[in-house]
Amino acid sequence: MMHIKKLLIWLLISTLLAACAPAGGGLPTPQFNSLPQAWIDAPLNGSTHPLGLLEIVSHGSDLTGIQQIELSINGQVIRTDANPSKSQVIITMRQPWEPAAPGPYEISVRTQSGSGEWSTPAAVNINIEAWTPTPTLTPTITPTPTPTLTPTSTPTLTPTNTNTPSPEMRYSPPTISGSAIFNVPGCGEPSSLTIRVVVSNADRVTLFYTAGGVNYSLPMTEGNALDYTATISSDGKYGGTTGTINYYMVAENAFQRLDIPGGSFEMTNCKP
Repeated sequence: MMHIKKLLIWLLISTLLAACAPAGGGLPTPQFNSLPQAWIDAPLNGSTHPLGLLEIVSHGSDLTGIQQIELSINGQVIRTDANPSKSQVIITMRQPWEPAAPGPYEISVRTQSGSGEWSTPAAVNINIEAWTPTPTLTPTITPTPTPTLTPTSTPTLTPTNTNTPSPEMRYSPPTISGSAIFNVPGCGEPSSLTIRVVVSNADRVTLFYTAGGVNYSLPMTEGNALDYTATISSDGKYGGTTGTINYYMVAENAFQRLDIPGGSFEMTNCKP
């Protein structure tokens, strides 16, 4: 999912900075400026659950690290959980919550980055229903003129389970074909890197990385044996970006989202 607005803003800023640069000077050094993000994996939006303890599963991400994730119910903060390893750029958080009564609820979470910024809240709406025990009906004996008694019974009502089990996604540690690329084309090798990961039960896998303050996403192509690949190539859009580029992947299916830790590579300056 390409952040189109961020890309347009970055291109506008780059144009203004280039116009203000002294004659004969190069491009200004790009600054990383990402915003923290949060999303909810479970429960699903529009789902219904019995009254009782419910686990809220969410994720937070930011390039400066994650300090904590805040959980709110119907706009009221009910708990805030700190990240034990604040240098992580993406985390999974599990926060238990027990509703007091049946009814509709809005669940929202937001992430605080390592630099102290809060993300826009991510929210889902669910419905909590009261649990009613299944009635068991006692057979009624109907007398007849003969000594034979014929029992008449009403079948026991059995609730139907409408929850479809979600297929569990699994992955193998990703690999990368090299350690560095040039930031612009025309400089020879290395001009591209291929990232590969094996994921089971996924409908799609997406590669995410940030270069020059712009967030990029690439859909990974599925090959044989659940093998997904994506290639990052030297491109003029990176401008004068140099240094370490971090990447990670997200696998998704109809039921859940799975974050796959990635790694990093170096972007090297070149003047063809």
